[in-house]
Amino acid sequence: MTDFFAPGLPAAITLSDRQQQILVLIADGLSNQAIAGRLRISANTVDHQTKRIYDTLGACNRAHAVAVGIRAGVIR
Repeated sequence: MTDFFAPGLPAAITLSDRQQQILVLIADGLSNQAIAGRLRISANTVDHQTKRIYDTLGACNRAHAVAVGIRAGVIR
């Protein structure tokens, strides 16, 4: 896991490696089904991890999660 800090965000945002992969693929515009195929995991797993990403980042949707991820340095 990696900790990130960005002004205006919680002091440490910790996403697992898998959650980081999923967030980058969300930023690339892939659907949960496409992400599942790319990572060879179930769509339910992607859905569950996406919800955990939202909770961790304090995001309410995909676009918000991507924006927070960029500001936090999770997405480069």
